[in-house]
Amino acid sequence: MPALRTRVYIDGYNLYYGCLRKTPFKWLDVLSLFETQILPSILYRPAPDADPATMALHPDCAIKYFTAKIIESAAKGEDSVSSQAQYHNALTTHCGGRLSFVMGHYRSIRPISISFPPTTRSAGRAIATRSRSGSSRKSSRT
Repeated sequence: MPALRTRVYIDGYNLYYGCLRKTPFKWLDVLSLFETQILPSILYRPAPDADPATMALHPDCAIKYFTAKIIESAAKGEDSVSSQAQYHNALTTHCGGRLSFVMGHYRSIRPISISFPPTTRSAGRAIATRSRSGSSRKSSRT
């Protein structure tokens, strides 16, 4: 059976903040990680009695890396913007055409709280308020 051609989709924000932020591995070689560690460890059988299939990164654009450029006002460190640009340039050079960036936009939003005025039916009962983030809390009205 020929190797299964595989594409990898990476969420750069969650990769960094969820896995790399407080580690020495910020300059992660994602191409090598998938080629030598992750894909060989996946056991996929096309049928219950079949031999395991091998997986290989697709020869054209094997990795799609979704990210957004850090804006200066949201940067946590002095060198955050330049470090991100250097990392992206290094990945582009190292991976050649096997990695492409899908650039989004960074947006900073402060959550707000919306309260609804009490009505005659809601007097004395709990009223839910909802913030823009979608979380809700209950406040008691007496």
